[in-house]
Amino acid sequence: MVEARRRLKIGVFGGGRGAYLASIVDAHPDAELVAICEGKPEIRAMCKTRFPDVKYYEDYDEFLKHDMDAVIIANYAHEHALPAIKAMDLGLHVLSEVMACSTLAEGVSLARAVERNRVVYTYAENYCFFRFTQEMQRVYKSGELGEFQYGEGEYVHGITDVVYIAQLRRGDPDHWRNWVPATFYCSHALGPVIKITGTRPVKVVGLTSPNRNGRKFGGRGDDCGVIMCQMSNGAVVKALQGAGLRREPPSVWYCIYGTKGCIENNRWPNMEYVNLFLVDDKGTPYQRTYLPEFSYRTELSEKIGGHGGSDFYTIDGFIQCILRGKPNPIDVYEALDMTLPGLLAFRSAYEGSIPYEVPDFRNEDVRKKYENDNWSV
Repeated sequence: MVEARRRLKIGVFGGGRGAYLASIVDAHPDAELVAICEGKPEIRAMCKTRFPDVKYYEDYDEFLKHDMDAVIIANYAHEHALPAIKAMDLGLHVLSEVMACSTLAEGVSLARAVERNRVVYTYAENYCFFRFTQEMQRVYKSGELGEFQYGEGEYVHGITDVVYIAQLRRGDPDHWRNWVPATFYCSHALGPVIKITGTRPVKVVGLTSPNRNGRKFGGRGDDCGVIMCQMSNGAVVKALQGAGLRREPPSVWYCIYGTKGCIENNRWPNMEYVNLFLVDDKGTPYQRTYLPEFSYRTELSEKIGGHGGSDFYTIDGFIQCILRGKPNPIDVYEALDMTLPGLLAFRSAYEGSIPYEVPDFRNEDVRKKYENDNWSV
């Protein structure tokens, strides 16, 4: 008798963004959506219309008692670390939405929790898995660009539209989007540059611009922030993020300079196209512009898609890592490399844009220095 194919039992914490991720789990043949935890009655009711057959919880601790293998953490962006740690301490695998943590001390605890429980922690930085960021990684790792020298990443997604803000912040003046400094939500801008090049930030300086647009809609954070990073190979990276800047369509843009050329995606009109220039390319006097393929395409990836196709690769990678030992798409250490610069950049800006070391939490001796660092954005 052929053994039945195992399906991963997954619960989702957070019914806003989480409902969308739940729909991908629900459609995946290797996964089973079994429970959703959401405290707000109106969001819970919305989820029940889409997923009527799963178990619903209001209390997170009760939710964690449900029979499941893994949890997707999709609550508010500044509250991901502690629920993730609690789940891992019960032996559950975790897929965490961005950001990974809100303080360096939380980052220390997160890395330690993964190690002591030997579970899979995957960071759901989906911008690393657009077709164009996958292609940029492929080209860089092929060696065609040479050594990484300079990079830029931008995530400028203006949310100063009154209706959009009302939907996101749900009438709550203390919603995290109202007060968060612009450098905090940095991994859409910085994460793909880290993933493409395989380097990590070692030093950071932050600068922010005044709140001129956001305050009209209740925002108390900065309109935009710039993070300047020195990378582990000596390269320099600029990451720009801003919800208070006025721009349509949103800017999701990356550029990688190497010693042999450069690659970037389009700003307008279609960001999925890449532009590649190579010094030794004899095929054209300047550059090649083309629409790249995803790293792999299947009937399932075409069916599920999500967020320009990127959400499928994040969730499928998490599932295959657990069930079949495939490489983790983004592990906890890379997650912290993508998160900590945003925390430290705001501390830098707050203190006059002085430079800060970005600690590497792969090293327990380093972690000990920051285990009580609760300075928070």
